Amino acid sequence: AEIIEIEHNLDPEIYPDINPSRQD
Repeated sequence: AEIIEIEHNLDPEIYPDINPSRQD
């Protein structure tokens, strides 16, 4: 899940499903 976390940090819009920051 490292790549997912990295990609998520780089482009959270691409991974909104695992981006709790958007709900904040």
